[in-house]
Amino acid sequence: MQYSLTAITSVADCDAILAKARMEQNELLFQKTVQDRQYILVTSGSSCVDAELAGVISQRTALETAAAILPEGPAKQDLTDKISDLQHKQFQLERRRRRYGTPALLQKEYEITAIEKQLTEHVSYIDAVTQRKAELARV
Repeated sequence: MQYSLTAITSVADCDAILAKARMEQNELLFQKTVQDRQYILVTSGSSCVDAELAGVISQRTALETAAAILPEGPAKQDLTDKISDLQHKQFQLERRRRRYGTPALLQKEYEITAIEKQLTEHVSYIDAVTQRKAELARV
C-alpha cells in the first residue's frame, strides 16, 4: 500500500509513529504465539477425536441393529444401556470435535494466516516510516 509519507514533516513525528507501530507489531506477535499454541493443541486432538467419534457411531449403529431384533429381556436392556452410554459419549465427542476437530483446525489456520499477513504489512509500514525518518534527518 502507498502511504502518505510526505505528510510527516518531522523526525519526532516519525519516532511517535514508529513507537506506536512497534507496539502494535508486538501485540500481533503475541497474538500469533497464542494462535500457534492453540493450533498445536487442536492438531494433536483433531485426528484422535474424529477417529474416536467414527468408532463410537459405528458401535452405536451395530448395537441398535442388534437390540432391534432381540426380544424384551435382560440382554436387550443391557444393549439399551450400552446404547445410552454411547449416545452420551457421542455427544461429548461432538462437543470436543467443535473445539478440537477439523473445523477448529481450519479456523486456527485461517487466524494464523491473517495475523501473518498483518505482520507483513506492519513490517512494510515500519520500513516506509523509517525511510521517511532518514530522509527528514538528512534535511
